[in-house]
Amino acid sequence: MSNRNAVVAVYRNHTEANAAIGTLSQAEFEIRKFSMVAKDRQHVIADDRPDDQPVSWGKLGLFGPGLWGRVFGWASFWIPGMGPLLLGGPIVPAIVGAHDGAAIFGDLNALGVGFYRIGIPKESIRRYERAIKRGCYLLIVHGTEEEVARAGRIVSSTGAELVALHTQVNLYQYA
Repeated sequence: MSNRNAVVAVYRNHTEANAAIGTLSQAEFEIRKFSMVAKDRQHVIADDRPDDQPVSWGKLGLFGPGLWGRVFGWASFWIPGMGPLLLGGPIVPAIVGAHDGAAIFGDLNALGVGFYRIGIPKESIRRYERAIKRGCYLLIVHGTEEEVARAGRIVSSTGAELVALHTQVNLYQYA
């Protein structure tokens, strides 16, 4: 990513995360700037249908027209120490390319290196990994400093457990 600014919001469940995406969409944020990260609670079985939609949307309907159906470019990964994860949005290529940073960041797993590549400082990465292990959902909004600051103000009123702004020059925690 050319832009290493992000706001990260931690939600207790997919309903809260989905509502936050709706709030951001209503505020005219571009959906392609959203990333999601969560535990894979139900394996998704892919199909070779022309529309590239999975056959199984999972037990909770996470991949349907709700939360995951609203985020572009999702993928499923098995991360050692984390287990199966679902990721969507611009975070996916950062995770895919994370093996390149393994030698540099030996203390981070692929998820941690991916977070670092999008501008999340190492001291915050552990907090987000713990939240994911607890079953929380991470909503990440990428953009310019102004865009992520505005997104941070918006999501801070959506019931997030934690909202933190990460820019190239500062870190601000809203909650």
